[in-house]
Amino acid sequence: MPPQRVPDMANARVFRASQDVVRDEVAARGAEIVDLRARVTDRSGDQRPAFCLPEDTIHGSLAFGRLVVAELLVRGL
Repeated sequence: MPPQRVPDMANARVFRASQDVVRDEVAARGAEIVDLRARVTDRSGDQRPAFCLPEDTIHGSLAFGRLVVAELLVRGL
């Protein structure tokens, strides 16, 4: 799953709901999903600052990327 950062011009509820629909459809087609949300978000579902780039409102930080790579390695990729 992508970094949990909602662009300023988006509605957070719609953004998250659409993300869930896309995830479910991708998984239904047999793709393996790397979902780090439980490890990188706060109680509100927003990405914690440690995993964000302060000057970029959409992408994750190097720390987020490292978690993705570590998870992929655990899965044998």
